[in-house]
Amino acid sequence: MPLIDEEGNLFGVVNVIDALVVLLVLAVVVAGVAVVGVLGDDEDQEPESDVEPVEQPETKYLTLDLGHQPDYIAERVEAGDSFAVTDEESNVDGTFSITDVHVTSTVDDERNAHVVVRAEVTGDYPRIGTDLRIETDEYVTQGKVTALDDDGTSLETTTTPVLLETTVSERTATGITEGDTVTFGNHTAATITNVRLYPVGPDQYRVLVGADLHTHSKASAPTYAGTPVSTGTQFILPFDGYELVAEVVDPATDELPGEPSTATADVELEDVPPEIADGLEAGLTESIRGETLATVQSVDRGDEGNVTLTVELQTRQTETGLQFHGESIRDGDRIILDFETTLIEGTVTRLD
Repeated sequence: MPLIDEEGNLFGVVNVIDALVVLLVLAVVVAGVAVVGVLGDDEDQEPESDVEPVEQPETKYLTLDLGHQPDYIAERVEAGDSFAVTDEESNVDGTFSITDVHVTSTVDDERNAHVVVRAEVTGDYPRIGTDLRIETDEYVTQGKVTALDDDGTSLETTTTPVLLETTVSERTATGITEGDTVTFGNHTAATITNVRLYPVGPDQYRVLVGADLHTHSKASAPTYAGTPVSTGTQFILPFDGYELVAEVVDPATDELPGEPSTATADVELEDVPPEIADGLEAGLTESIRGETLATVQSVDRGDEGNVTLTVELQTRQTETGLQFHGESIRDGDRIILDFETTLIEGTVTRLD
């Protein structure tokens, strides 16, 4: 059978013209579907924008050392205080919120406090070493950025027990009490944990004070008033009713060194007036705040006002030797004993 017969039928069945029309219709339909698909995809896509996305301000956490501040400023600095700083010179443009506060007394100025704060900053933050002006509704001051971190709302603080030494008048000594605190507003800087008084002269006492200092850590070392807590460091501690200018003798504990012990000493007195010599007798005690520190066991009166006392001493045995009144004692040392009505000073000639 021919492919197309004499009447124009394809295989003798379908007219060639009709077949071409059908193919044309199918082609148009397929093309239309393709166009609709392409147009549909374009409609689903969001139009491109020339506007760049807005970057969110970066949040940092910094430490500000405000240094010495008058107590009326120190008492007002609190967590939650906020302030803004715009300084083109230092490229600072941010909002600051104080998250933690550390307040202590100072090392050299009884009128001021030392203040360190932690703050959250949003915006263009300052670099370490930048000086910032701080202005709130309550106060105006300034501080230096000493640390900058990605997180951390709290300052690294702790309680550091120390043993302090100073010399005060009898009147001041009478007022020193366990539990006394150094405070600035709601901030407690130091608390006395124990007190020991030793006579050093008429109306004068050597004081060993155990205290808990509220310290701020720098490089893992405790600092108070911005100064490392170490042997020999001096701090001013303004308690309510009195002030101590005290030196650190032990930066690691608030207790006396060593263990309690007793010793017997011969103490030689020279040129003792008769009225004083006559009052020296066995049984006399040196007692301070209810604690007996020395007891006279015997009295040997010699010629020309020389008197030798045999005295039992409450001492402490330490790694460096025997201590009495909080300091070392050995043959040849001078010691002072206060028998309430009589204050004597003599030389240790024998120590057992």
